Amino acid sequence: MQNGALSATERGTALHIMMQHIDFQANGDIETIRKQGIRLVDMEILTHDQEASLDYERIAQFLQSPIGEKIRNADKVTRECPFSLTLDTSNVYSNWTDPGRESVLVQGVIDCLIEDKDGLTLLDYKTDRLNGRFPSEELAKRELIRRYHTQLDLYKQAIETIWKRPVAKAGLYAFDGGYFVDLVMEGEWR
Repeated sequence: MQNGALSATERGTALHIMMQHIDFQANGDIETIRKQGIRLVDMEILTHDQEASLDYERIAQFLQSPIGEKIRNADKVTRECPFSLTLDTSNVYSNWTDPGRESVLVQGVIDCLIEDKDGLTLLDYKTDRLNGRFPSEELAKRELIRRYHTQLDLYKQAIETIWKRPVAKAGLYAFDGGYFVDLVMEGEWR
């Protein structure tokens, strides 16, 4: 990584690293979160540039949101959960016309799986730039759903196949905007 300003992708990576290591049970104020970021630099998990790119206000907003509260009250939280799953091609590509003949290896890393009394909640963090690009929050949410519903559907299939448990809820948390997009409630769930 070069010194200086980070690209949008590099800033997104830094945020994902922070969310992988953040103490969800700690005080969610900006100063406490900043201390955690600095600790990650001291541990050589983040670079100084990565830490400087973190928007601690948005992280605090996440921690204070209903999905942040759900994480704090969860029975178990699994972060950065890698998976590999072979699926029939027609399960991955909706326009595939020769089912059963081809398979696709799907690999990914699920940002966060929350286990609580409601079951499994699949959560994916998004750092897409939204503010100022859409006339309303509703249109921004629609765009996120358009971009990512296939990804989360594949993640859902993977978890349900590998863990042999249903996913009760799945969604995206948009850090630029500060909101959770529930794909089940938005009707984008297969």
